[in-house]
Amino acid sequence: MPSDIDRRGFIHSVLLPAFAAACRPMPRSDLGKADGEIVDVHCHLFNGKDLPIVTFITKVVIPKNERANLWASPAHGVEDPTVLEWVMELFKNRLLARTPSAADEIAYLRGRTRQWSSGTKQDAESQMVDALTDVVRGPQSGADAAPADRNLKIDGLRNLLIEQGGGAETWSLNRSAPMSERDARQIALAAYGRRTSLGTYLRWATLFMQYRHELAKRLIDNLVENCRTPVLLVPLMIDYSKWLGEEPAKGSSLRQQAEVFGLISQQRRTAPAIHGMVAYDPLRAVYHEQRPHTDPEDPLETVETAFREHGFLGAKLYPPMGFRATGNTGDQHYPPKILEQLGLDRAKLGSALDTALEGLYKLCLRYDAPVIAHGSITQGAGLDYAKRTDPAYWLRVLKLKPGLRVCIAHQGHFGYRSEAPETGGQIYEDIIGGYIKANPDSHLYMDISYLSEALGTSPASRQCYADRLSGWVRDYDPKAEHILFGTDWIMVGIEKASDIYTQSVAGFLQNDCQFTDGQVNRILRQNAGRYLGLREGDETRNRILGFYAANDMPASLLPRFWEEAEPAPAVTRPSAPAACSSSRAAS
Repeated sequence: MPSDIDRRGFIHSVLLPAFAAACRPMPRSDLGKADGEIVDVHCHLFNGKDLPIVTFITKVVIPKNERANLWASPAHGVEDPTVLEWVMELFKNRLLARTPSAADEIAYLRGRTRQWSSGTKQDAESQMVDALTDVVRGPQSGADAAPADRNLKIDGLRNLLIEQGGGAETWSLNRSAPMSERDARQIALAAYGRRTSLGTYLRWATLFMQYRHELAKRLIDNLVENCRTPVLLVPLMIDYSKWLGEEPAKGSSLRQQAEVFGLISQQRRTAPAIHGMVAYDPLRAVYHEQRPHTDPEDPLETVETAFREHGFLGAKLYPPMGFRATGNTGDQHYPPKILEQLGLDRAKLGSALDTALEGLYKLCLRYDAPVIAHGSITQGAGLDYAKRTDPAYWLRVLKLKPGLRVCIAHQGHFGYRSEAPETGGQIYEDIIGGYIKANPDSHLYMDISYLSEALGTSPASRQCYADRLSGWVRDYDPKAEHILFGTDWIMVGIEKASDIYTQSVAGFLQNDCQFTDGQVNRILRQNAGRYLGLREGDETRNRILGFYAANDMPASLLPRFWEEAEPAPAVTRPSAPAACSSSRAAS
């Protein structure tokens, strides 16, 4: 079965018919029950200043862009990679500078400055339309750029904007006379609002221009519109800058980002609570160890400070950038530039990465803090780097540290096979499930964030995936106690119908998988408490309540989690086939 199951097809075949329909009547096969509390254990609230998002998208996500020795995995969800690259060019050149840094947001949240107008949804969209208007107008008379200086990506974007904005019939793409600002703005507004790939990418790009607390409001509103009551959001920071050779913008260091999210947490007085996962990159730790004068920030110290002072729950790892959970000392390839900068050979770098990871695991065990890691063979920064997400390496960690709380993210596609010698080529989910079955009280979990990549695009394929997931629960986790829900927002915003994603996923679990109400509630809410260590008496819960007391926050804000006595259901569904068809439904 191909490992790059199409996300877009699921969105087209399941979500598009209900786009923008908040809680209105829907076929029960498409929409979940319009009630219930929810915990989003996997979302993102970063903006374009916090990480090299343009480099990541253009050099890792988009498959045709293989420059700078960066290998791109199949572009899940990218309907038109060329158009997305054009939009990222616009964002980088004309909009990124107007995006508030973490330092800007800290100053605002602490009352030192007024809010940047560009950090709000309304003004981000206004600035986007202004930029599109300038692009549509093109070089004005007397100011034409020399041919050598022409930006062909912006030229391509201009032509597409005119075409999709309704200007192609009345305005020749080759016309040399300047277009009026009024006509250009009308075209820009029309193209921005259309339900095309271009319109979707443009609206998505405005998210990366906004304040992080504004993004939190957007996600909360979206979950409410999906007929759910959010009680806890867990935004994940990401750090892959060292692997991509581009640091966050000035004013958005990891320490500053952690401080912002701590302030956002402190602002909450009513549900949902917001508590993040702080990013940790072992390569950054190696740079700090080898070059303390040029890399003075200790990432492990940043993690501990986030735990102690900023209300963070745990840590986030991103292995497809180039490292395993453990066992990096073998003959493993690394970017030559990194080896040169550090003055290490491959074996020594691998050993240093293992040492840095060991430091994180010990710290998390000391605080009983959870770890979440990207766990699918996607978004690799080098050839076969994404295979380093293999859950077999996590089982090696858990063999020595069975008390560690670990979530392997982005599971449920049933297509990625392990290459670790001890697994016999098992698929990722079976490796995870086998450990859970043998250790039912363990704290190994998998999340199903961005679930569309794990679902078929035709009704038959959709049902096939439902059978695979329900079969996994039957065979390994009968009460569904080790599956977690996450949206992967804001990344899922690249999809045309992401607005009703959560409610549609709930419908898939309830109606296609035919899970019981208890199982669905555990996936959408209860399991998060066990994974995160937020049940009564858990160390992390006590730590967060201490954070509340120190910041005059109501203890009632932190949701309560409880054990359910429901017996494991008797599942009689037939076994699913070894692979599901990924044939694409008509869009």
